[in-house]
Amino acid sequence: MRRVDHVGIVVRSLDSALAIYQRLGLSVEKIVPFRLDGGDEIRVAFLPVGDGVDLELIESPRMLDEGAEPLNHIALAVADIELELARLKEANTPLEDERPRRGVSSPRIAFLQAKAADGVRIELTEKPST
Repeated sequence: MRRVDHVGIVVRSLDSALAIYQRLGLSVEKIVPFRLDGGDEIRVAFLPVGDGVDLELIESPRMLDEGAEPLNHIALAVADIELELARLKEANTPLEDERPRRGVSSPRIAFLQAKAADGVRIELTEKPST
């Protein structure tokens, strides 16, 4: 693991949530529309907080209505996602994704099952060295 890349937070209204973060002095880097695997269209805002770490605000009232926690995930940057997934699988780590999927912040992401970290959902996001 190279570093924390971002923290994903589910919000009911992106516009309402952005207001408080902007009052705290954070700026919106970008807002990205994204279609989830289930077909739902969501909006995701990225707010840099320093040292390459973002807050990722995910607008999805449906996720919250279905019982999702507002703190959705913590993303860790990895250089080679397939290598990390193989290593974690070999170590019997419960994986939500055994193969990378398309993400918002990176073309290739994968999640560990929340039970792997005592209820905290961990995302691996591929960020090759530049």
